[in-house]
Amino acid sequence: MDPFSVAAGTVSLAGIISQTITATSRYVRSVANVRKQATTMVNSLATLERIIVQLNSHLQYLSAINQSLLSSNGSMLENTISSCQQRIGDISQKLLAAAGANNVWTLLRWPLDKKDHENALRDIQMYSQWIQLLLTLDDRRLLFQTLQDVNKVFDEQTNSVRALTEINCKRPPFSPHTNLEHQMERLATSEEAERYDTILNWISPIDPSTTQSMVSSGRAKGTCLWFLKDSNFVNWRDGDATSKILLIHGVPGCGKTVLVSLVIDELAKLSRERIGLAYVYFDHSQYESHGAEGIMASIVKQLCLKSVQLPKSIKRMFQQHRHNNSRPKLDELEASFQDLKNDMSIIYLVIDAIDECESVQRRILMDCLRKLGAWYKVKIFISCRSYLLQSIENRFLATSIEVEAQPSDLEICISTALEKSDALNETDAEFRDQLIDKLVLGANKMFLLPVLQLKHILQQPTAGEMRDALEQLPTDLYKVFEQTLERVRSQSQGRRRIGIRTLTWLVQAHRPLRIQELSEALAVRPGTSILDKAYCPSQQVILEACKGLVVVDGATSAVHLIHYAVQEHLKAGDIDSPDSVPPELGVLCVDYLSLDSVAGGPLEGEIPILDQLAKHPFLEYACLNWTKHFHRSTGANHRHKVMKLFKSPSKLQFIIQISVYLRGFREEYWCLDEVLSATPLHLACQLGLVDTIMELFDNGADVDATTSVCKHSPIHHAAANGHHEVLQLVLRAKPDIYRCN
Repeated sequence: MDPFSVAAGTVSLAGIISQTITATSRYVRSVANVRKQATTMVNSLATLERIIVQLNSHLQYLSAINQSLLSSNGSMLENTISSCQQRIGDISQKLLAAAGANNVWTLLRWPLDKKDHENALRDIQMYSQWIQLLLTLDDRRLLFQTLQDVNKVFDEQTNSVRALTEINCKRPPFSPHTNLEHQMERLATSEEAERYDTILNWISPIDPSTTQSMVSSGRAKGTCLWFLKDSNFVNWRDGDATSKILLIHGVPGCGKTVLVSLVIDELAKLSRERIGLAYVYFDHSQYESHGAEGIMASIVKQLCLKSVQLPKSIKRMFQQHRHNNSRPKLDELEASFQDLKNDMSIIYLVIDAIDECESVQRRILMDCLRKLGAWYKVKIFISCRSYLLQSIENRFLATSIEVEAQPSDLEICISTALEKSDALNETDAEFRDQLIDKLVLGANKMFLLPVLQLKHILQQPTAGEMRDALEQLPTDLYKVFEQTLERVRSQSQGRRRIGIRTLTWLVQAHRPLRIQELSEALAVRPGTSILDKAYCPSQQVILEACKGLVVVDGATSAVHLIHYAVQEHLKAGDIDSPDSVPPELGVLCVDYLSLDSVAGGPLEGEIPILDQLAKHPFLEYACLNWTKHFHRSTGANHRHKVMKLFKSPSKLQFIIQISVYLRGFREEYWCLDEVLSATPLHLACQLGLVDTIMELFDNGADVDATTSVCKHSPIHHAAANGHHEVLQLVLRAKPDIYRCN
């Protein structure tokens, strides 16, 4: 067989498992009995996926040592991977066929009958256990031998041990299968695997592997390899360098994040047993989860995946927090890290774009990293902009490398982009060479600048206008941004509106918006009460309207600005044109939630709620974030729209019902009787809307009104949601503070 077929098989299998998890996840928020079956299936598949990733790391390591190991036909490992591919493929086909239907009602029935479901779980767990057992073999060469050969080796080992036992009868009987049997017992039940995944997901919801995959796949083949030969990097990775912290820095757009993806790929080849690797990509649009505690939690979660078993301290921490529905604290995470460190020979931590972390949280995180870096087993790799270099060096004893876009890398990137474009034909060879030379020469140490310049040139309609654009290129990055924005503004009115609103809302959003959410938000029309889906623009139209300033993540459908520097430029200046001033995203959320076709009133039961969420992709974001936008807004128009919404109790009750459901509360909190009995004052106290509460009190609102099921009064909502100012305001109205819910 081909020497790399086994490794390729594991990659293919991981893809099939990931696809199956995606299909199964659509059922996780279905009705209770379906949700339970889907959750069990997802957990079992996730366990298998984790073991396959671990196996792939072992194969990469073994291949680097001796490629001939992978060349044995009919090996036990090859047969196992092939059999597993076929079985997971069968399961996937059944789930994908049902989950792919564009009808929310198909998600209300689990597509596998009881026997098929039990057999599927049994087989998935069997493959997980068997592959885990293979990874415990001391002699990894056995992986690539036939089952008959492996049994011979076990028999020989058994005979040898028996002979030794006869010499020293005091020694206990030994079987080479002992360790395997121990591992079988440890992984025998799906409950343990499910509990394992529950704890990991509680520690951190962040999955940096999606970002790593996206950045790594976008890296042009053959670029950035110079860095792997840099003596500072080699000494940091392999040696006992004086500094265990390596810092790369450079101007915006010089390729730091792409370089980080290469470093992660390189370190992953070393991530065999007892070598830990954890990495973080900072994202300015996810500041709530990317504080110091969130980052440290992500690191701990990733190291847990490499650990033989969860440390007792993590299990204990989970038990202590679970009953209070609370999150782990920074000092607890640091203690958990130390326990994980003791199980590993060395740990590599990679932090990208630490300058995008909020300043207070960044100082806390850097103090934490300094403590981690003091331990002899830990090596840290950080990327940042050059302006932060002095601040970091004041905290760390770090070796620093300034990163610049290399001419050879630029030439490869530009040539690759041209090959993918149909704007230039083969007769343009002379212009092509001239284009590459000029863009490389004027790159000014950056990748981002020539990338945007090239997009501008290739969007010209004729070869002559491409030449003119090349001659007139601005050489400053921010002038290129402004030139691109001017092209957005100069489009037809409809496309201008789409482009400007997209850029504005991506800057204002509290989390990345998915393309489906953004498309529906763009369909909201002023002065209408119905959402007409005919006004939803396609992904292609949105991307074209933004003129290369945004990209869509193929794995998650999230829409991102092309670079953090674009975000900064858009925040600093006016995006809109005089005739295309977009509403704030918070105002849009209120307009959207005021539509009769979206928020017609509270719903009875879980199925109609799921149906409404399926029909309206933007509903989840709007319900969970409209008050966050409102609290930051100073616009009188925004406040006027909110007060108008409060004059429609049924819409408010629907909004609260959906938001409480999405936050995972029990049914009594969002059932129809409960939400119908909630007054506007209940809702305003729950949302923390001080001005609205004052106006409601002026209009005679009852401070002691209680809901029918949970018996909540307004003061309960104010206290439970931590709104201190609201609580003081309600207390001045002299409520019954002894009333129990």
